Amino acid sequence: MNRPRTLPIRLAPLPGEALDSWLEALAERLHTNVFDLFRFAGVTTRWNTARSRKPWVRHLDADQLTAVSIATGVPADTLAALTLDRYSGTGLIIDRPARAGSRPRWWRGLRGSRFCPKCLSDNGNRWMLSWRLAWSFACTRHHTLLLDACPACGRRHVRTRAQPAGSPYLGDLGLALLEHSPHGGPPACTYPLSEADAVPLDADSPVLRAQRHVNTTIAALLAARRTPAALAALAAPQQILDDLHAAARAALAALRTPAIPPQSIAAIIRDLVADHGFSDNAHDDDAAHVAVGATAADLMLATGSTTPDPVITGWLAHTPTGGSKAHLSRLLDQWNNASPGLQSSLLTCIGPRLNPAHQLRYGIATSTPRRPRSGHGTARAASVPSLFWRGWALRLNPQGLFDPLPYRQALSMLLQIAGLGDVDYTTARTLLQLPAASNAVCPHFTKTLREAGAWEPVLAVLGQLARALDDQPAPIDYGRRRRWRRICAATLDSTAWRATCAQICHRSSERQERFARLHLIELLTGSHPYHYPQPLTLSPELDGEHYTAFVFHLPAQLSTHLHQQAQTLLRRLHIDEPVTWEPPFDHTGTVSWPGPHPDDVLPQQLWDLVQTGLTRNEIAARLHTTPEHIHLAAVRHPQPRTPRHQPAPGTNSPPTALPNEHDLRAYVSQGLRPGQIAKLTGHNHQRINELLTSNGIGPPTPREVLRTVNPAWLREQYEDNHRSFADIAADLGIPAANLARHARELGLAIRHGVAAHKHILSAHGGPDAFSVTIWTVFATRGAEQRVRRLLATAGHPNLDHAARHLGTRKAVLRHQIDQLEHAIGAALLETTPDSGGIRLTPAGANFAQDAVPVLTILDRSGNSDRATTRRTAEEMPRH
Repeated sequence: MNRPRTLPIRLAPLPGEALDSWLEALAERLHTNVFDLFRFAGVTTRWNTARSRKPWVRHLDADQLTAVSIATGVPADTLAALTLDRYSGTGLIIDRPARAGSRPRWWRGLRGSRFCPKCLSDNGNRWMLSWRLAWSFACTRHHTLLLDACPACGRRHVRTRAQPAGSPYLGDLGLALLEHSPHGGPPACTYPLSEADAVPLDADSPVLRAQRHVNTTIAALLAARRTPAALAALAAPQQILDDLHAAARAALAALRTPAIPPQSIAAIIRDLVADHGFSDNAHDDDAAHVAVGATAADLMLATGSTTPDPVITGWLAHTPTGGSKAHLSRLLDQWNNASPGLQSSLLTCIGPRLNPAHQLRYGIATSTPRRPRSGHGTARAASVPSLFWRGWALRLNPQGLFDPLPYRQALSMLLQIAGLGDVDYTTARTLLQLPAASNAVCPHFTKTLREAGAWEPVLAVLGQLARALDDQPAPIDYGRRRRWRRICAATLDSTAWRATCAQICHRSSERQERFARLHLIELLTGSHPYHYPQPLTLSPELDGEHYTAFVFHLPAQLSTHLHQQAQTLLRRLHIDEPVTWEPPFDHTGTVSWPGPHPDDVLPQQLWDLVQTGLTRNEIAARLHTTPEHIHLAAVRHPQPRTPRHQPAPGTNSPPTALPNEHDLRAYVSQGLRPGQIAKLTGHNHQRINELLTSNGIGPPTPREVLRTVNPAWLREQYEDNHRSFADIAADLGIPAANLARHARELGLAIRHGVAAHKHILSAHGGPDAFSVTIWTVFATRGAEQRVRRLLATAGHPNLDHAARHLGTRKAVLRHQIDQLEHAIGAALLETTPDSGGIRLTPAGANFAQDAVPVLTILDRSGNSDRATTRRTAEEMPRH
């Protein structure tokens, strides 16, 4: 750099002027060019001015600023403010050093400068620095839209006017130009830009309001950059521009679709692009398009990012982009940098269009929907049991719509993916160590919940619970308990178990000790014996009902003992956790739960009914709830076992008062039989029968009922519809033996053995409503289970794998498949040649197509039967 000198003529820069404009104005005053000015100031550089670039507009280093300041008499700070470095660190320009392909934070950078013709006319062709920002699209002083290029030649303002003075033509900066380019290019345009026509705007135009809002935000950015905590101070104004840019881009994309924009947006388009129409080019960032997008965004966010304009938001959310995940993903990607509040408002509108898995990931039913997170799958799995908490599953199961175990499994998988973007069903199954067939259950449950109108509360509960567990993890590390064999395969202290059984005179056996061990593991892991690893797996067919009965009738003393064994094991492993845990229901705030509350069943009322000999299903029907609810109440409030004692010699128990007529009618109205009433009241069965007869209480005799039965109807129900005597007798309200005897007297062909059961489809239209194949296949006992297992086997690598995950043995599964293939007369399954696993044959696929609707009918009828069997009854009288 040469020693700087001082120019004889000075020219002060205008407020907000760009450096190239001031230098060229000064060069024109001195009848020279910009390069001569730099040389005079002692600045020697190797600037690349190819393609008419002006590097000095972007940056001058400290030595260059000092030299130009000495030569021109303008302070160096003032000169630095004339360059684009003024906006460094704000996101408005690409900060140096720029990598290849770098882009500004918002709109694409301009290759030149926009301009306002009236401003050029007023200030003598001096150009403002802010016109080089893509956010500048309107002149708030002259109420016009800025122009992007010369209306005569269509070129942007990028050329450096460095020709010597004396030319008869003047360019857009008022500098002397040659009539023809010295390099043989097209002649320089001499159109006076100060006389160009610009689109006028009303003083109260929303376009001008949007530009003022942008200008205020940019001023805040520049002020924040000068504060000590610049990084934190820049966040707020940058987020405002992030929201404006996201909404503007979304509006421009929506305008290129067939969707009709709101009237406010349509009016802006008519004013700004009426002459040449709206461009279909997604990268067209001229002043008119930026003005349309920014104004639409400003109108949308006028009331704040958390409460955007519902009309514009709805238009952007429901713009036709296709229903596929890819289209919705692209729509959501437009809002990646928007504030959480704005994303939440948009997701609330988009939510109904998403599939259930996406609704869970984005938290659509929560108060603040948001983009899903990544990298938290393992941490979430540590707070989620393999089977959803029993009390929560009960409250989320509308009217016992689903079988509890598969539903709890599905709920855990759905909770695992809630709010997480990198966890799918397969990953969730692996993290929760669930069977491979679990992947298919979630879509089935979500579809059924939607059809039942219960998906919204379930979605809300899972979304809120997922966030609560992320903020405050569960006090139990379920992941560790699933991994550690000393927990997931814990052994029972048989000696202590037998001693406790002896203390309460409770019979114990090897089988009960096995059930006790399985229940101990269930307490520790939150899983179920059906899903334990071999050899602990419990067979649903062989021991399922027996294990359920064991847990249901487990005395309080033994239940407490198992909890103590579990706590001892945890202490021995140096694990400071409770044995069991369930989130409090207030984790979800106010929710309209589709299922009952676990505490709706009173323990004393439950055990009173158990003493009468009623089964779990019968008690559920009496109390207008589900068997799962009854089972949960029994597990939570087990009945203490009181050893029986003989009365002391010479003492008599006080006599129990006979039930009066009102009590007897109350018992009968609840469906109790004479024997159950006798057991409940402590009286002789015969005595209760005599009381019922003397008071005229009870149903008509079987003989009286049979006199009214049409023999043709009975023959149709028994022979054609394949109903059992027990089923028909239950409808008539008489014992099955009386009905069977009456049928023999009528000459009906009595079925015996396995053929004597009721046809599972008899209540759904009889044989005329189904194909011969379907009716024949479902005619035998266990047909429904065989069909379901056949369909579930397809997709497994082999029968061993399928049997293990279906909770049965390979021989049993093979026999059931053989039964179906024999009944149909064709092979239904085959193993693919490429070892891809088991798949349905063409005959199997045809059968599956016919069988799936039948299984759906059976599912719905089972749910409906459980609901319709609940009868209104008065509260049971106490004695």
